[in-house]
Amino acid sequence: MKRIGIIGVGEIGRAVVTGLCRGGDQAPEVFLSPRGARAAAELSERYESVQTCADNQEVTDRSEVVIIAVRGADRHDALAGLRVDGDKVIVNVMAGVGNDDLRRTLATDVPLVRAVPLPAAR
Repeated sequence: MKRIGIIGVGEIGRAVVTGLCRGGDQAPEVFLSPRGARAAAELSERYESVQTCADNQEVTDRSEVVIIAVRGADRHDALAGLRVDGDKVIVNVMAGVGNDDLRRTLATDVPLVRAVPLPAAR
């Protein structure tokens, strides 16, 4: 995986970025949603391979793997109108939101993986 997108840059999103970028030159390109603008800006400044996108569609379009890390209650607003092409893989790290629910929200049949990371994943 060379291009990873993260929608939702809260505690889990930040931990994932930190873990991915510890490899230095081996770090993938990481595309962040503008949600959590302060955290996204800080991560973009800290790591050369991290960029903040204009919106969630740009995150999805530029990525091979998209990690959905928004709060479950915010998912409908954050993902409204998002189009996910067939060549993507979605990783669901939202607490309390199952893959069937996320698949309906996104109206897609792309591969969808459930993960339950903890901030210690850094």
